Amino acid sequence: QMQKSFYLDVDLEREGREYIINKEERKDLTPLRPILDEYQHNTCFYCGEELDEDIHVDHVIPYQAILHNQLWNLVLSHDVCNEDKLDSIPALMFIEKLKERNEFVLKSDLPWKNLLKKDLGNTYEQRIQKVDVQYSYAKRKIRRMWRGFENYDPSQDENWKKYVRAKNDLL
Repeated sequence: QMQKSFYLDVDLEREGREYIINKEERKDLTPLRPILDEYQHNTCFYCGEELDEDIHVDHVIPYQAILHNQLWNLVLSHDVCNEDKLDSIPALMFIEKLKERNEFVLKSDLPWKNLLKKDLGNTYEQRIQKVDVQYSYAKRKIRRMWRGFENYDPSQDENWKKYVRAKNDLL
């Protein structure tokens, strides 16, 4: 029995109505750690510090809002960072970082880049629009915002710098 891919979709054609096609059950994402670490290089997505033993796989845009486990929205984080964020909507800087991370993966030789293209689209514009639409939907559904930690400066995050360079090379 083949498992269906479930996801949130936003219908922009019919008066901007939003609906969930189906939802994917929340599942243990621990097996994805090695795949996600191929680009994160043992650093937390949210604070940029080295990861320790208690690593979480987190949905940047909360699962509660978009009801899927697609790889483009998953990152590694410290348990403390993940628990501080919980199911809150992350600040825009984390969404920008997520978009840049996805573009970095698409430019790499990582094997899961084709999955990102399938889920987000073939062009840069399609991919950015998909993330923006889902982020916008999530912000309307969940009102709690998470701004991150006061001392986190994306300009000092080496992974973010790599993502930005990769994105600039694509444009």
